[in-house]
Amino acid sequence: MDALAAVTGTKDFTTDLQVDNALPTMICRAPTLNGTAKSINNEAAVTAMPGVTHVALLDFGVAVRARTFGQCIDAVRALDVVWADGPVAGESDATIVKQVRAAQLPMPALPANPLVQTVTGDFVFYFRSNSPMDTNSAIADVRADSATIWAGLKSPIVAQQRIAEALGMAEDQVKVNVVTAGGSFGRRLFFDGALEAARISQAMGQPVKLMWHRADDARAGRAHPLGTCRVQATYLGGEVLSFNQSLTCVETDYRHGLGELLTARGSDLPGGLGNQGFAQTIFALTQEIPYNFGEVTQTVLEVDERFNTGSMRNIYSPDVRVAAELVVDQLAARMKMDPLAFRLKFERNDRLRAVLQKVAAAGEWGRPMAPGTAQGIAIHKEYKGVSACVVEIDARPVTVDRSIPNAVTGPRVTRVTYAIDAGRVVNPRGLEAQMQGGINDGIALALTSSLHLRDGHFLEGSWDNYFYTRQWNTPPRVDVIVMPSDSEQPGGAGEAGVAATFAAVACAYARATGTVPTHFPINHDTLSFTPKPFIPPIPQSPTNGLQLTW
Repeated sequence: MDALAAVTGTKDFTTDLQVDNALPTMICRAPTLNGTAKSINNEAAVTAMPGVTHVALLDFGVAVRARTFGQCIDAVRALDVVWADGPVAGESDATIVKQVRAAQLPMPALPANPLVQTVTGDFVFYFRSNSPMDTNSAIADVRADSATIWAGLKSPIVAQQRIAEALGMAEDQVKVNVVTAGGSFGRRLFFDGALEAARISQAMGQPVKLMWHRADDARAGRAHPLGTCRVQATYLGGEVLSFNQSLTCVETDYRHGLGELLTARGSDLPGGLGNQGFAQTIFALTQEIPYNFGEVTQTVLEVDERFNTGSMRNIYSPDVRVAAELVVDQLAARMKMDPLAFRLKFERNDRLRAVLQKVAAAGEWGRPMAPGTAQGIAIHKEYKGVSACVVEIDARPVTVDRSIPNAVTGPRVTRVTYAIDAGRVVNPRGLEAQMQGGINDGIALALTSSLHLRDGHFLEGSWDNYFYTRQWNTPPRVDVIVMPSDSEQPGGAGEAGVAATFAAVACAYARATGTVPTHFPINHDTLSFTPKPFIPPIPQSPTNGLQLTW
C-alpha cells in the first residue's frame, strides 16, 4: 500500500495537508551560517506586497506569511535585514581542517625494533549535505493555551517536549502529528522545521505552513561533519603487529537524545561533554577492524560544535572504513600480496570471509584491466550483518574529461558487485534495492558530493549544484548478492551498502591512478558551479519551467 501510494503520487506530505488558515510561510536567513536577525529596514514595504499577511522578526531569521509560496519568495527576496554574523563567519574548509588537525590525538609510539615497518594514512573528509528528499516543512497552529504541529519526524516525543519548552507551555498542551516524509537518512531525527513553525505561529498569532527553500536545506540544514582520519599500522615480515586508527571531526549533534527529553538534556551538557559521551558510545558500538592485526585501537574525538550536523546515513562507518581499507591495500602491496589474498589471510570473521570469496568470484576479481582502469575491494561489518564489495573504475582521461552539459563527470565506476549476509532476510528484493541505493551513496561520497565552506557559509544552494551520483556516473552494471543464512535473526541492512562501496571505490581509484587519494570526495577541490547569491538568500522563482521539461 505504501509503495503504491508513493509511485502513483497519492501520498500526502506535509505541504499537501490543508489545515484551516495555515498559509504558506518561508524564512529569510542570514548570509552566514546561523547568523541572527537584528532588525528589518523595510518591514512596512514588504508587508504591503501582494499576498503578504504577516512579517515576523525572530532570532533565526525573518518569517513571511503570504497567500502563495511564490509570494513568500518574492517577499523574502525583497527584505532588507540587519544581520549579526553567525559563529563560523570567516571560516572556510581550510581553516576548519587546520583546527581539526590541531586537536588530533597523538598516535601511539612506534616500536624501537628497527626491523618493524610502518604504513600510515592521513585523510580528510569534507562536509556533506544531509538534505532530505523533500524540503524541511511543518505546519503549526499555536493558540494562547495549545499548539498543534504537523511534520515528518523521527523523534516526535522529544519534538513535542522541546516545542512545549520553547512556547512556554506544558507538554500536554502540545500535540504533534507525524506526517509521511521523504527519505532523510537521519535528517529528521531533528525537528528544527517544526520548532521554527511553532515559534513563527506564536509570534504571528496565526497558523502557518512553513516550507524551507532548497537553499535553506543546503546552507542552513544538517550536514555530515568534516573530519580527518589517520591510520598507523606496523608490520614485520608477514604479520601485522598493530593497527591504530583515530578519527577527529566536527561534532556530530546527538542533542535529540534517544527520542525523549531526559537523554536529550543529557546530551546537551555544557561544553559538548554530554554529546561527546553519545559520540564515544556510538563509535565504540559500531566500529570494528575485523582483521587479525595484532594490537588494534580506534578512537574518535569531536571538537567543534558550531555547525548544524546530524547522524547522517551510516554516521562514522564510511570515513572509518575508507581510511582503514586504503591502508589495508598499502599493507598488501608492501607484503607483495594481492589485496583479496591479503584480506582472506587476515580476516577473522567466517561470515566476512564467505562474502569476500563470493563477491570476488562474482565480480571476477583479478581479471585483466586496461591501463587507467582497475578493481577495488573492501568489506564492512555492522548491524549484525557483513558485506563485501568489488568495484571497477575508469579513470582514463577520455572518461574523466568527458563532456556532458551541466554535469560533473570525472572518474566513473563502471561495475559494482556487492554481497551481503544480513542474517534472515524477510524481503530479498527490498534488501537488493536498499543496497543499490547505498552503492550510489558510496560512489557519491568517494567522487563528487560535498559542501564547500567559504567565508562562513556553504556555497551549495540546491540539488542542482550538490553532485550526488547522477545517471552519467551510475554504473552500467550492478549486481547485488543476498547470501543465504541459517540464522533465524534478521540483521540490520538499511545503510550497509554505503561504507564498503565508498571504500572499494577509493581503493580502485588508487590502483587505477597509482595515487592514494587523501581527501574525499576526490573532486572537492574543483568548484563545478556558480554559487547562487546569499543576499537575497534564496533564488528567484523560475518562470520558464516548461522550457526545462521533456
